[in-house]
Amino acid sequence: IESDQVKAMHLHFCAYSRTHALTLHRAYTDSVRRKLLPAISDIEAASREAEGEQAELMDAGLEHGLDPFVVSQMALEKSSEQHDDFVFVQGQVMNLAAAGLYHLWERTLKSFMLRELRWYGLSDKDRGAIERAGFNQLRGWMEGAGFPAGHATLLDDLHILSHVANTAKHGNGVSCRILAEVAPELLRGPYDLEPVPGHRMADDLWVAPDRFDRFADSIDRFWKTFPEEFQVTYQDDGEQ
Repeated sequence: IESDQVKAMHLHFCAYSRTHALTLHRAYTDSVRRKLLPAISDIEAASREAEGEQAELMDAGLEHGLDPFVVSQMALEKSSEQHDDFVFVQGQVMNLAAAGLYHLWERTLKSFMLRELRWYGLSDKDRGAIERAGFNQLRGWMEGAGFPAGHATLLDDLHILSHVANTAKHGNGVSCRILAEVAPELLRGPYDLEPVPGHRMADDLWVAPDRFDRFADSIDRFWKTFPEEFQVTYQDDGEQ
């Protein structure tokens, strides 16, 4: 933001704003935990369904006079494919659930900032800067506004979550490489296998339920910790 005039602004994170942020966050996380996770975690039910289809395939093959060994191999391959598909869907759903967790936090924070700053005649240019801000900019603003230094680990967790979101959406790239350095355990796939050195891939991203819970807890504590009163400065270019 370029300007010759610096303005100081007083922002107030009132009780309603805090409750609103926590309510949105908890509604999302509770739905993931109580509705989404059970639907993608019952591998025993998926195995029973696969066994039923395997038996039907065996019966159909034998009924048409196919070699029992060939039919058995076909059934086993089908069962293996179904298991792999189930695990793939588990990973995709949890990765996207984590990405949604981050974007809900980011959107809630930016909405609060824009609501507060509108009283200061925020220009379209500055409004656009807030709307486009990435995590590093948001973190800088939070720390500059007085976010408690003793709770910096919450921002560290959110930093990792931001890279999870980017990797889930965009695949291999800068965020994936950063995850390989700061949180390599998130790139070990569903079976927690050691990757070939230097070959961690976005396809190996795996946010387990307990890691989702950790991210969710960090955001919950972020909203509880967020300062009620603080000042920030911005440069006013005179545009309205």
